[in-house]
Amino acid sequence: MTSTATSNETSTAQEEDPYILSGDWNLDVRDGNVTDFAANFTMVHIDGTSRHTHDLSNFVQSNSTTIDNSASGTSYIFGTVDVAADGENKWTKVDTLIMIEKNNVVIISLASEDTEDHFMGAPIYGIVDSMTDKNGNEMIETGSAQTAGNVTSGVNVTQGIKDFFNGTGK
Repeated sequence: MTSTATSNETSTAQEEDPYILSGDWNLDVRDGNVTDFAANFTMVHIDGTSRHTHDLSNFVQSNSTTIDNSASGTSYIFGTVDVAADGENKWTKVDTLIMIEKNNVVIISLASEDTEDHFMGAPIYGIVDSMTDKNGNEMIETGSAQTAGNVTSGVNVTQGIKDFFNGTGK
């Protein structure tokens, strides 16, 4: 699975300008196990200040991962990742939840307590550009009849993230 654009807007209660995020990510899964995950993105305030980069690497999957690559499913990938800031290792073994929603949306959540609350508790959202099965066949459906107006997932993403970081998701 790959993405060419990741974006997000985050803000804090201290009236700090929100951030915009943009970048790339890649996830390889073989037989239900993550063999590689990496992401790199740039964060910048909406006023154009505080530009910096992050790299996520060395992902280690936990045992509570659920991979559902059906067009209507959600994958929950738990583990830890190392986070670099501006090319320098900053945080190691950060508790991480990667969710893939309906093979179209990626949601990356990094534990606030492991990152000095750098990401302000906000998940990083992105788009899945490509997903192939073990035979190399593309699994992303473009032009589907399903729209946000006529489909509900039944998944409370925010609650799942809170449960994970409060210790009930491990």
